[in-house]
Amino acid sequence: MPEPIYPKNDAPSPPPYPQGWGAQQAYDAPVVSTGEWLVIHILLWIPIVNLILLIVWSFDQNANPNRVNFAKANLILIGIKILIAAFFIGMFMGLILRYIDAFNYI
Repeated sequence: MPEPIYPKNDAPSPPPYPQGWGAQQAYDAPVVSTGEWLVIHILLWIPIVNLILLIVWSFDQNANPNRVNFAKANLILIGIKILIAAFFIGMFMGLILRYIDAFNYI
C-alpha cells in the first residue's frame, strides 16, 4: 500500500476546553431564569439603585457570569449616554448663550 501524499500529523490533539487566560470559567454557568431577568430589569428602573446595583454586580467575583457581563455592558452604555447627553447639552447651551449675547448689541 502506498504512503499517503499528505504528511502525518504528529501534533498532539487540543485539550477539550480552552487553556490559559479565562480557563477557570470553562464551566457552564447556571441559567438566569425569566423571572430573575424581570426582577433585574425592574430594579434597574429605580434611578440611584440601578447604578449601585450595576457597580456591585459588575465586580462580584462569585456572581453568575451572565449577570456580570450584563452589568458591565449596561455601565458602558450609561457612560456613552452621559457623554452624548453632555455633548448635546453643551451645544444647546452654547446656542442659547450666543443668542443672549446677540441681544446685548440691539
